[in-house]
Amino acid sequence: MVLIPRTHVHFLNPARILLAILPIVGYLTRMPTANKSKVSITIDSDLLEEIDNYAEESGIANRSQVIELWLRQASRRRAADRLAEETVTYYAELTADEARDNAEWADSATNEFTHLKLD
Repeated sequence: MVLIPRTHVHFLNPARILLAILPIVGYLTRMPTANKSKVSITIDSDLLEEIDNYAEESGIANRSQVIELWLRQASRRRAADRLAEETVTYYAELTADEARDNAEWADSATNEFTHLKLD
């Protein structure tokens, strides 16, 4: 297991990485499937207008697709938030030895990175 000190978490925060790649992954995996369920919802008219406006502006065919897209985005944000919380908890619960090992590894990796030559 690779341990990264809390001071370096903002660079390699899994939640930030996840948020950066999810729109790409979401776009690639957003394909119609036969495993959909029909539901009925009641929402305020102002929100329905927002859905319609978004569908028109983005070229999405119907309300269902907009609602599904928004729910998937909210679900991904929730998962990323949960991952971030778990990451913070993990680093907060490190023993002194684990934290020291972690800091040594991070210092070494940071030092190597600063000497890295890129073409």
